[in-house]
Amino acid sequence: MNRLLAWIQANRVPSALVLLAIAGHLVVRGIYEPENVDDPWTLSFLYNWLTRGVVVDVTFSNAYSSNGGQNGLEHFGKIQAFVYGSVLQFVDWNRNVAHAISSLLVLLSIPMWFQIAKRISNNSVPPVVFAICLFVAEPIVTAGNETRPDALAFLLLTGAVYATTLNRLFMAGLLSLLAFEVHPMGAISLLYSLAVFLSSKRMPVGLLSYGKAFIQYAAGASVGLAVYVLLHMDGIGTFLNATVSSNGSGFGRSLLMYAFNSNYFRHVPEAVLFGIALLAFVLTGLWRRERATTYLLLAATVSLLLFRRGNHHYMIYYAPVALLVGYAVLSRIRHWIVPVALFCTLMVAQYGITAWRNSGFEINSYVEEMRRQVPPDGAPVVAEFNGWFAFYDREFYGAYFDDDSFFWSREEFSALNLSEFTLVDRLVAPFGASLGWRDVVLPTDMVCEPRGFFTLQQQDYGTFHCARVATP
Repeated sequence: MNRLLAWIQANRVPSALVLLAIAGHLVVRGIYEPENVDDPWTLSFLYNWLTRGVVVDVTFSNAYSSNGGQNGLEHFGKIQAFVYGSVLQFVDWNRNVAHAISSLLVLLSIPMWFQIAKRISNNSVPPVVFAICLFVAEPIVTAGNETRPDALAFLLLTGAVYATTLNRLFMAGLLSLLAFEVHPMGAISLLYSLAVFLSSKRMPVGLLSYGKAFIQYAAGASVGLAVYVLLHMDGIGTFLNATVSSNGSGFGRSLLMYAFNSNYFRHVPEAVLFGIALLAFVLTGLWRRERATTYLLLAATVSLLLFRRGNHHYMIYYAPVALLVGYAVLSRIRHWIVPVALFCTLMVAQYGITAWRNSGFEINSYVEEMRRQVPPDGAPVVAEFNGWFAFYDREFYGAYFDDDSFFWSREEFSALNLSEFTLVDRLVAPFGASLGWRDVVLPTDMVCEPRGFFTLQQQDYGTFHCARVATP
């Protein structure tokens, strides 16, 4: 404790930034994105496989596969099921608990990136500054506040890069393939590990040494590949078709979506700061001195050519490289604390606004009220996607993808052959007309009778008993 207090006393500015970063994480805990479809979507995959042995999406109609998304755990994500399920199976499939696991995973990544920056950078600015900026960056905060596989894939990717800096190439190869199993974007760790290896002056040189390094890395990757095959034996035959068809087209779409597809264009300032930093990195010749950062930047560029599917969530895999560029440029700025404080303040201010806007939401009270309104008769439940947290242990089907689109078409829902179910439907006006699920999706041979109406967290709902009409 005395050593910690002494460090804080001697490093007041970094200490203040650490507290600011922690505040940014805490202020949005549980309310960062109240209606995030990725949360129940991902957890339903894990739950269905662990409890029922089902590897495809049967809860939300496989609505994402046509858009390039995952179809359950058929090809990726079973390691995430083990990691998250080992806790959730014994506690509860609670969203806040799942978010806590994600937060822990990204938190464990930060000290490793601190060590990576310390080992690969030629910089007079303390590497803790880089670690703080990474910790407060929105891709990290986002991954820690949702249940997508990115938090675990990022941790494994980080471990692979860190192992490479230590010349533990077997471990680097193993972790790279495990990251790939968690999420396809984890394959970027292969490129990042290669970049760090080729740029490092600590690594052995010469054809023989390179050959030994390749054998070590390939051995680890082979073990990781064996793990993948064992976990996804039944999906090997459809692997190429599923992954290639969902790869998308275009260069840098994930970065563009992150920068310009956000609400209120709030990431544009970050894009401007990175553009300035990249320009300074090239024009001042820092790219020659910071070999590892240059190689990582090239590796990230190659990955954008290989992984073309656009998704703003993928920014977490590029954020460390972007911040390493900015970290290198700080060495040329006398008062480097100014841009660092500006960046951290910009991030935390956004989180404060988000917390204020979403302060009326609380997932546990939402779940309790949903359960109270639906009779415990064991009948299937159809409700908005957050309803999964209330009824995950029952037969559940998602209703709305968003306010004006649905997970299921009428034909797909009819194919479920449900004789009856309970519908929890949002209402446009207090106790008024439905948003349209019954008009658009409900099979024509079924009718829904109202059971009651209730208001939950400023949203009006109706519960309906839906059953097939008896034919004469």
